[in-house]
Amino acid sequence: MSDVFKTTKQIPIIDIISHYLPDVRLRCAGQTCSGRCPFHDDKNPSFTVWPESGRWKCWSCNIGGDNIALVAKALNLKPLEAARTIARDFNLPAPGAHRPMSPEVQRRSQEVARERALKAAFESKVRELYLTLAMIYRCINMVFNGPDPPPAVAYWVHRLPEIEFLLDELIIRDEVRQVEAVRAARNWGLC
Repeated sequence: MSDVFKTTKQIPIIDIISHYLPDVRLRCAGQTCSGRCPFHDDKNPSFTVWPESGRWKCWSCNIGGDNIALVAKALNLKPLEAARTIARDFNLPAPGAHRPMSPEVQRRSQEVARERALKAAFESKVRELYLTLAMIYRCINMVFNGPDPPPAVAYWVHRLPEIEFLLDELIIRDEVRQVEAVRAARNWGLC
């Protein structure tokens, strides 16, 4: 079993983070990288990664470890299951890595994949709505500021503050506010 641990520790921790925690955005400076912790609601970067040693630590949670500990924490697995998951996901030749997953590990893995897919679909919808509203906003302004604006544009000029509000809400990285903005845009007939 120690071969699985040795093999999986060879994967760079940055690759592990981008694979299992794609929402974590790291900024690297010198020998460390930092970002917001994926394990708690983090306003300031408290998650530190040392790529050379393959270690990580959250200074707020006071937890840390290597890539196996990271995957174990992210997927709520035991260290051996986390090592096997890494070996399987990165196609590493390690004994026991390609055993069938336990039902609990399968369930958690599917849950994480489903969460990623939902988040990606939501982010795509937010981007699409933002671009649509930005185009509507520009068109209203172009027609209104044109040489002879038609009377029908008055209705849309009065809606400009609503559109500006929605654009502001969509650009903020707060998912709750983005969901409310998408709902409001639907209710107002803007999408």
